Amino acid sequence: MLTDGNAQVVKPACKKHADAKRTALSLDGAARIFFYLFLLIKPLYLLSSGSLQLGDICLLLASACCLTSRRANFKIERIDLLMIGFVSSVIVIDGWYFCMYGDTSFLVYAMYYVFNLFAILLFRYLYEDRDFLRACCRCLRIALIIQFLIYVFGFGRWYDAARYMGTFNDPNQMGFFVLSSFAFILIANEKCGFKNRLGGCGRFSGRPRRPAPAASCGRLSYRTPCALPRRTPSASPPGTSGSTRRARRRTARRRPRASPSRGRTRP
Repeated sequence: MLTDGNAQVVKPACKKHADAKRTALSLDGAARIFFYLFLLIKPLYLLSSGSLQLGDICLLLASACCLTSRRANFKIERIDLLMIGFVSSVIVIDGWYFCMYGDTSFLVYAMYYVFNLFAILLFRYLYEDRDFLRACCRCLRIALIIQFLIYVFGFGRWYDAARYMGTFNDPNQMGFFVLSSFAFILIANEKCGFKNRLGGCGRFSGRPRRPAPAASCGRLSYRTPCALPRRTPSASPPGTSGSTRRARRRTARRRPRASPSRGRTRP
């Protein structure tokens, strides 16, 4: 029972705040799930290029969850100003050509850049801890494995006799996706220390790293401890100290070298 009058006012307010926070957390979780689906389904091009694909729908749903959530607080950082300036210049140029020629395709091209910019800002909003980054790496790794299996079993599409494009509509799209995915995974491994198994050997295999030899230590080594042998003092004859040995070395350095005799003749 509530006997205090102030408690009757505070407790419902706290409960309402807790419900709002729980709803915001659930919406953020749904936004993350839709973003993971976006990374997985984006390589599957079922319609023509430029159309709304299944991955784009997942990205729109993730954006809707973030905008509905009360925790949505998009902050423009200094690092975003270059991208925003670039997209703004694209909008101005395409708008100018639309006014000159009346072709609506220029507006569609500008919307592509706006869509990509919003995807980048959404990623930055959802990135709060390493778990999200690790999940993104796993999604990209699964997407790469799916593309590899499609190539092995021969279900992919070909642009020419020698240009494979998998589930994409253009080989350049596939090349950009594969290169971007590998770069993202490697950068995440470098920054957060994840073990990404992209290959069969080396730093991508996830195996325990052995100490590198002394010859490979330096800037080119990849965070491997240098196994340098510890230098032990050489055994010295009894009765000699360190100062005595140093004095003998100085004396040996100062002695003049014997010059070869001038009268020596070759046989």
